[in-house]
Amino acid sequence: AERHPNSHQRSVALGGTATFEVFDGGAWVAKQICTETLEPLRDSWISIPPGQWHRIRIGPSDFTSCSFHTARTEELVEETPVGDDLAVTHKRLYGDTSHPGR
Repeated sequence: AERHPNSHQRSVALGGTATFEVFDGGAWVAKQICTETLEPLRDSWISIPPGQWHRIRIGPSDFTSCSFHTARTEELVEETPVGDDLAVTHKRLYGDTSHPGR
């Protein structure tokens, strides 16, 4: 899970299907985004407001997407939970390439 306290995120499916889950304060709410639908404009994107926890579930097939943020790359804050507790977090600048796995 992650959240961006300083940016609105919009993600669009380019190929395949995935499920974004957003935390509404009490539970995770699922929204499937996909390109294989009769309503691709409606079903292929998600808009996540600043500070909202979100995560994505992909599989078993390949999934391709593109995400856009309202914050510049060097200013975008990524906040992740420490363990399963959303109240204890680690913050970093998204553009920080010294972070493992980036």
